Amino acid sequence: MSGTRKREVVVGVDGSDTSTAAAVWAAGEAHARGATLVVLYSYELYAYGSKDAALPGSIPYEEAQIAAAELVDGVVTAVHHARPAATVQPRILHESAGTALLEASGEALLTVVSSHGHSPRAEELIGSFAVHTAEHGHGPVAVVRGAVPDPAGATGPIVVGTDGSEVSEEAVTYAVEAAAAHGVPLHVVHCARGSDEDREQADLEAALAGRSQAVAGVSVVPVVIPGKPQEALRAYCAEHGASQLVVGTRGVSGFAGIVLGSVSRSLLAHAELPVVVVRPQDAS
Repeated sequence: MSGTRKREVVVGVDGSDTSTAAAVWAAGEAHARGATLVVLYSYELYAYGSKDAALPGSIPYEEAQIAAAELVDGVVTAVHHARPAATVQPRILHESAGTALLEASGEALLTVVSSHGHSPRAEELIGSFAVHTAEHGHGPVAVVRGAVPDPAGATGPIVVGTDGSEVSEEAVTYAVEAAAAHGVPLHVVHCARGSDEDREQADLEAALAGRSQAVAGVSVVPVVIPGKPQEALRAYCAEHGASQLVVGTRGVSGFAGIVLGSVSRSLLAHAELPVVVVRPQDAS
């Protein structure tokens, strides 16, 4: 999955505490992969006027440039404080933040965004920006909620949800690489759809045969649990102290909520740990 991508982890920031926390988490991800962390801030010039004349009520162009540089410098300082050895590249662009992140996601190993929402509605609880990036990103996208531990110091397993589909297979492939990078076990969790859990366990073990040999040193633990994926995966992650949760998405439609899928969307909204969404390669 990472063969043709740049050795970069890109995090979108906006000056909020949650986006700074996401940047610190992303720095740990970059460090584990031997990659550069790109701290990306993007804003549209028309909102601040032009070089020659500011729009009524807008911030003058030069002031906007200074404010952008100060915002990014503040995030870089926070990252270096938490991870002194991190290789960090600030990047300021003049286009919509959504467009900038989607473009960056086409080449990055991982694109990271924070979650801002507080509404009971799932799409608002996650934050519309995070939803849009997770739905339409051209590579793996991590949504980070609130303050989370630095992944470089995390020892909990990585959990990936699978239903046996081709889409979830790509999520498993990403999760194997992530577990290898962090040196932690990988728990591949399938939520049983029938009453014969023993048979589903045997099928899962057969499907995963050889996965641990694909990347040296990865301990792959196949697990079948009962229940609906939304609730069962969250409970499993909490019980086992998971460091992150990886899920695929079945969607092919351009409509919000169909692209991401109900399970992935629910987990993004409610899981109390970073959630990585892996889209099919041909859907990017």
